[in-house]
Amino acid sequence: MLGMKSTRASAISLAIVLSTAAIAHAGMPAGDPVKGAALFTSNCATCHSAVKGGGDLQGPNLYDVYGRKAGSEAGFAYSSGFAAQKFVWDDAHLNQWLTKPTSLIPGTYMMYAQPDPQIRADIIAYLKSLDSK
Repeated sequence: MLGMKSTRASAISLAIVLSTAAIAHAGMPAGDPVKGAALFTSNCATCHSAVKGGGDLQGPNLYDVYGRKAGSEAGFAYSSGFAAQKFVWDDAHLNQWLTKPTSLIPGTYMMYAQPDPQIRADIIAYLKSLDSK
């Protein structure tokens, strides 16, 4: 069992290193998932849960959101703008979304906008760390 935990921890560490490199390559600062967890709590948790199997709040549960098709959280009532979306949540889409949600999906209900690129990168790194795949 200990070996499995060590292997999983190594895989998660590698995924974070690779995703940090991808973000930096995309012109975003490197994100810190630990800082992102605290920022998620203070900036996002009023409207979103991020717990495996957790329910939706005002916004959908964001556990495993990275790589998920936009607007596809089962049972959540999205705004009409999500119906036409074909993308999956990745670094670029999450960054644009957190910068100004209406620039990505007009008519969205989400009003949060984060002007600080480092805070966005940290929140994105946290969301990526929640990936169950």
